[in-house]
Amino acid sequence: MAAPFFSPSVIHWSGGGTTEVVFDPTPKLTSTPNCVNEATVTGGKVDRTTIPSITGDFHASFCIDNAGNISLAPGTKMKF
Repeated sequence: MAAPFFSPSVIHWSGGGTTEVVFDPTPKLTSTPNCVNEATVTGGKVDRTTIPSITGDFHASFCIDNAGNISLAPGTKMKF
């Protein structure tokens, strides 16, 4: 499973603003008791952002359910 991860990707924040991140588009795939299809992106960096406090490296692990819905993996955070 290489998709649906595209680099660069733009994050649209609910409070307004955007952040564009770049990363290796081929995620590391694992399976955990809480997430059968967990994908971790690696090599991530913030490329552009409208929010000054978001800079540097980007790390995230996503859970993909059988219907293709994506959410943050349980017990993880998206970090900048």
